[in-house]
Amino acid sequence: MGADQHIQWHDAAASALEWWQDAGVDTLVEDELRDWFATPAPPVRPLAVASTPPPICRPIPSIRS
Repeated sequence: MGADQHIQWHDAAASALEWWQDAGVDTLVEDELRDWFATPAPPVRPLAVASTPPPICRPIPSIRS
């Protein structure tokens, strides 16, 4: 009852990749290399936001004269 924990990792990985391929994934690996050990780039600070001019308020013309 679940005591056998001898998992064949090669078969499990192959099965997972086959499932993704059957699901329609065209490429099983990334096209570009990625350096997982590289230090992350520093966060980019947003540019200063210019203050917006106050809205122009115009009087609404009166319908009654």
